[in-house]
Amino acid sequence: MPQRCNQDMVRRLLALVPVLVVAGCVGGSHEGHGGVSRPQSPLSAPSPAVASAAARPGQLHGVRLTGASGLVLLVSADPPYLLDVDTGRVTQVRGLGVHGPAPVLSVLAAGRDAVVWIDRRPLAGGLPDEDIYLVRCGDAAATRIAAGSDVQPAVGGRSVWVKSFIDAHRCTLREISLAGRHLRGPRPVPCSAALIGVGAGALLREGRSVIDPASGRVLLRTSRLWTIAGHLALTVGQPLHPLTLTDLRTARAARCDGPARSAAQTRRPYTRARS
Repeated sequence: MPQRCNQDMVRRLLALVPVLVVAGCVGGSHEGHGGVSRPQSPLSAPSPAVASAAARPGQLHGVRLTGASGLVLLVSADPPYLLDVDTGRVTQVRGLGVHGPAPVLSVLAAGRDAVVWIDRRPLAGGLPDEDIYLVRCGDAAATRIAAGSDVQPAVGGRSVWVKSFIDAHRCTLREISLAGRHLRGPRPVPCSAALIGVGAGALLREGRSVIDPASGRVLLRTSRLWTIAGHLALTVGQPLHPLTLTDLRTARAARCDGPARSAAQTRRPYTRARS
């Protein structure tokens, strides 16, 4: 029988989800950046409950900024640019070759560096084929490292996992260093599989399975995944069933009752249609 979960842990998990998609580095002028990743799949976005809460404006509390912060943000725009928080100076990122109908799709943190995606698919349709660039912390130049349809940082932030289409029915998964070297793969995966950014690396969702892409080990089987942050996964059963918090490292599960369950189950969890 699963244990009872810690209600405070669930609240912290839900609050952590939108924070995990923001990162950056701090230093002198133009020595930091951060970015927000786009939702690659329903699983890579915050839960509806979190998104709804984030959409409601509220008063911000904190300490007044005094002196120089040394913070520079990498803004996901078309084209992307670096914004120096202290001076307001804007520097366009070089080397992306953004021309015509090729918008920047997203900026994704990878350790202290950032990954930028550019959509190169034809206007009339075609297979997803996004150029993947690296922007080093403290630099305004982008370097192309790969192409694919889905990307998430690997554990440690020194490499990325990339899913690519071979054709309409065949896809592969590779691990690529930030220098563009192939570290693992390519190996075949279902084209319906989706990479999930969890803050400390990436996981792969294939149907009902949540998989460690490095080892291929199945960490969790569920059709009603709510969200994952770090090593914790929150799932929900059918209506009136409790939420379950699972530690992906140990497979230990804890049922969640009370306020956390009531608040969360007023929203619909993320599900993925089986292909």
